Amino acid sequence: MYSKFYPRVKKEKTEDYQLLGERLYTEEKYADAEDAFRRELQERDVENSNTRENTLNYASHSAQWLGSTLTRLAKNSEAEELLLLVVERLKDSAESEDIWIITTLRFLGEATLHNNMYSEAEAYLWDALQGYKRILGNDHIDTLAAELWLGRCCLEQAKYTEAKGYIRDASRRYERVLGKNHQHTLLSVIWLAYVYVQQGKCIEAERRLQDIPSKCEITFGEEHLNTLWCKELLATSHYEQGNYKEAVTSLRTIVQIRKRTLGVENPHTLASERLLQQALSKKPPYTDNEILEISVELKHKSPQWSRFPRTYVLLRDIGCLQHLDDMIKAGFSDYMFPVTEQSLPPFLQQSQRSKLVDAQYLVMSQSLDLERGKHCYFKKDESLLLETKQVLGSGGFGQVDKVLSLVSYKEYARKQVRRNRVFTGNRKRDCMVQFVAEIEILKRINHQHVVKLVGSYTDDRYMGLIMLPVAEMNLATYLERVDDSRHGELRTFFGCLGRALQFLHGQGVRHKDIKPANILVHYGRVFLTDFGLSFDFTDAEGSMTTSMVVGWTRKYGAPEVAFQEPRNTRSDIWSLGVVFLEMVVVLKGKSVEEMEAFFATHGSRRQFAFSNLTAVYEYIRELKHTGRKSDNVTLEWVEQMLQEDLLLRPTATQLMGSITGGGQDDEISGFCGICCSSLDDSGNESGADDE
Repeated sequence: MYSKFYPRVKKEKTEDYQLLGERLYTEEKYADAEDAFRRELQERDVENSNTRENTLNYASHSAQWLGSTLTRLAKNSEAEELLLLVVERLKDSAESEDIWIITTLRFLGEATLHNNMYSEAEAYLWDALQGYKRILGNDHIDTLAAELWLGRCCLEQAKYTEAKGYIRDASRRYERVLGKNHQHTLLSVIWLAYVYVQQGKCIEAERRLQDIPSKCEITFGEEHLNTLWCKELLATSHYEQGNYKEAVTSLRTIVQIRKRTLGVENPHTLASERLLQQALSKKPPYTDNEILEISVELKHKSPQWSRFPRTYVLLRDIGCLQHLDDMIKAGFSDYMFPVTEQSLPPFLQQSQRSKLVDAQYLVMSQSLDLERGKHCYFKKDESLLLETKQVLGSGGFGQVDKVLSLVSYKEYARKQVRRNRVFTGNRKRDCMVQFVAEIEILKRINHQHVVKLVGSYTDDRYMGLIMLPVAEMNLATYLERVDDSRHGELRTFFGCLGRALQFLHGQGVRHKDIKPANILVHYGRVFLTDFGLSFDFTDAEGSMTTSMVVGWTRKYGAPEVAFQEPRNTRSDIWSLGVVFLEMVVVLKGKSVEEMEAFFATHGSRRQFAFSNLTAVYEYIRELKHTGRKSDNVTLEWVEQMLQEDLLLRPTATQLMGSITGGGQDDEISGFCGICCSSLDDSGNESGADDE
């Protein structure tokens, strides 16, 4: 029956060619596999066999494998002819099993797909998929293979929705059954990314392929066709998004490997080389230095234009510079890049919108990312587009200043530390470690009374972070200057600071250095800042620590911190209690200096609260008899917060319960701003105060 498919094979001693062929097929040695399957068919020639009924299915099985192998060798017509013969033979045989027919239909679908007979292929693959689901179940690898092939068939017909559905479903099931790193899973992800590329959804394709190339290198090998195809898809995504430098880097490597392994004239090699040439022909993006130079030149021509150098460059390059003034009047700015056609002002024509979107890669320098929460790296010759306006503070290893962004023209507070000789001394090393810790904590917290991280960067001299707000002063200065007219504002700080601390503890963060100098005041609002000493215990077993204390401020430190004893979030409560005490002192018409003088002549006569609790409690009793009686409730909070035993202090949540009074006590309602009177933004402490 199958003799026409092995005319060149000589009869030799019987051996298990079927198993040999399957192994060679799995190893992708298709030519050798073809020879093995042909020999197997010769051995089981049903036309000359005396045991025809017993050998029919075995011969059909070998013919199936031979048909699939011929497909892999691009002998599609021969494969289709053979597989059609197998299907007819099996359907006529009462002894044949459904699974043999279903598998043959799948191989036949693959062969007809390669012959560009899409309707026939889709029908075969659909029947195979339904048969597999009925007999083997939805999660069997043969079922998933049929589903993946059906998706590929729909893709060839530009049926993207159907293709994406089949391939995505197969990919998810492959991952669940075989694992993320299995070759079938990886290949299905690559095909899914290919669907997105064909749809022009290159951002989604890039997201899907993020870590797939490295996994393919491990699973398939660095020079395998699947690995190279995956990398080329990623390079194509970069190219379509205007990331030509990344595309060129990848494509150069791909072309070199394909020339070496496939040959110079191979279609895959030629296609990769064409894409590489297209990427190379694109105009390279402007650097930050070049954009800064353009801005400086524009100051002499038009001061207003100098604030929009990126918009100027793009409109000039696409021949639409006459629209720059209209863009500025419409409220457009350089900070809005990247843009889509829909987000551009309506007075631009459709063709102008398309050109501008296509060309915007020219001005997408990393300075744009700095104000979007990313960490940017600037080389020695790259300009940091921040203009220093005023120094706000400085120390031995760093400085805080007010800066103006030359991209968005917004003002920020910048904190930076020197990078040079960081590891030449313990203090310098600790400074950098604390700075990095501060960046990591600010990245993940977002609260209306905590400073906001705008972005961070590293250049050849400094590591810096950009923050909001640019405050008028810190709380220490505020307490020196505040008068009776602003006491109402000062009272709201109790609740706002308590709510901020409640949020931090709920997020698994201990501040560890709460003091007036680390609390900013800006337009009547307070902000916790300076998280350089903070401890992030989200991944720890608990919030209790016993390590050596570094860099804390003794005046506001808790007893357990001073004496190197176990400490937790309630150490922050103590520090905030000392701050609260200074705030009450001012509300009572006295000064912090008067309180310090009292400490020097009472109790142990030591200047810090943790070492002179007798004077603290005595001073609180005196304060209760001065000033407004309604302010005495704050002294009750302070007494609770300044308990020597940290277990007797309230948690931040309990403190806020006292400050807000459950919303029932009008007498204390003025001690919490309307912004913090509810629990919506308080965070969840999640047991953070427990040892």
